[in-house]
Amino acid sequence: MPNKSLPTLVLAGLLAACATDRRSPLPAGPPAPPDLAALAAGLGAGLAPTPGQAAEQRRLVDAQVAAASHLLDSPEAEAQIAGAEQLAAYPTPEAERALLRFLDAPRRAEAQVAALRALMAFKEPEAATVALLLKAVEWRGAGVQAAALASLSAYLDHLDPGSARFREVYRGLEGAARSKRVEPAVRQGIKDMLAGFPPLG
Repeated sequence: MPNKSLPTLVLAGLLAACATDRRSPLPAGPPAPPDLAALAAGLGAGLAPTPGQAAEQRRLVDAQVAAASHLLDSPEAEAQIAGAEQLAAYPTPEAERALLRFLDAPRRAEAQVAALRALMAFKEPEAATVALLLKAVEWRGAGVQAAALASLSAYLDHLDPGSARFREVYRGLEGAARSKRVEPAVRQGIKDMLAGFPPLG
């Protein structure tokens, strides 16, 4: 059975490149998000949440996503990184769109890296997310490119190989592996990753 994951050593090397794109240390990170599953269990004694409890859970998630999205609007890269990490903890459609809006404008490399890696949390990515990540594999900086590749690699691992979205990611990465705008180490990482999959028909 083929190893679909980006090879460990290759991924480690690419993620090390991410560190070289950070001009300042990462913050400690946002406060740990509340454990909504535990909250639901406590409120409902292990039973399915009532409509009122479900509404409260949605309210909590919406509040966390709104607060994290507000951090993305900060001019400080450290706050932007914290916001991206918080959005990854609540992978809702609103969180995904907030990250896409953030990445649609020029940002400092360390904030781009955090936002690109946050997109890994979205198990059913929108077409716009895949398109942005495939573009980001060709953005400036090996660390930025590696962050985009890490999220695309995660998508290939859990998407149905017969799905249109899987083929879109796979074909896009085939093109990136030939692009001179992609750093040589990242191009090699793409080739090694795709080698773990049967060729598309």
